[in-house]
Amino acid sequence: MLFAMLMSIKTHRCYAQGNAETTTQLTISVIADSTGKPIAGAEIRVEGSDGNTQTDSTNKNGIASFSAMNKNVVYVIQVASPSYYTERTKLFLTDTISDQHIEFRMTKIPSLGTPLPQIVFRRNSIRITKMSEDELKIISIILVENPGITIAISGHTAPDEKEITGQKRAEKIRTIFINQRIDAARMSIDTTQQCETDSEGIEYISNYDNRGKIITKAYLKKLSGKERRNVKRSCMTVRFRITGTEFGE
Repeated sequence: MLFAMLMSIKTHRCYAQGNAETTTQLTISVIADSTGKPIAGAEIRVEGSDGNTQTDSTNKNGIASFSAMNKNVVYVIQVASPSYYTERTKLFLTDTISDQHIEFRMTKIPSLGTPLPQIVFRRNSIRITKMSEDELKIISIILVENPGITIAISGHTAPDEKEITGQKRAEKIRTIFINQRIDAARMSIDTTQQCETDSEGIEYISNYDNRGKIITKAYLKKLSGKERRNVKRSCMTVRFRITGTEFGE
């Protein structure tokens, strides 16, 4: 799947030493997941349940340090960097821990135009198939956790479906995201596209690009019933493109 996950649900590595002081120091390392190299300039925000908030950015070695961190406090740590998905985690500093070190591994955002997972619909319907519910949740998480990302949404239909159905599918997905408090200005409706037929077969929309591919009638006959349905489903979809990755407050 294209998205290692897009909010990257990862295990953040923690290293700690113990002592009896009432405050401690927190060191955060930020590295690129794909290369293992440090990320300089990553913005880090640490919010404590005691009401205190600290912010800093990583140095050339991908490291930032926070001193005088109160113990017996729950901290929410957010790390953001342009071109990378935002990472979040929670940390509870007990009264026996000091010199806490957390390592964040950041996943790079795909380049502009790269498609996100597509959502498959039931035939002649704007009802989402059950198998696409998880993909929709993933995209929602990406948008919520990365408010700088903007997307274009396009609806697609099979040859025997009404073309207007594609538009309605795109509008339904946009409405779902708006109801989840994702800013409507971050989502545009792209042009809709209907699969076409010719003497060879049906032109289905590719899962990976906008060029499409011809699935001949002879090829379809070789497939099992389930495989044939899966091929045809590539038309009954809503697709997404990343159109912007600007990060703001």
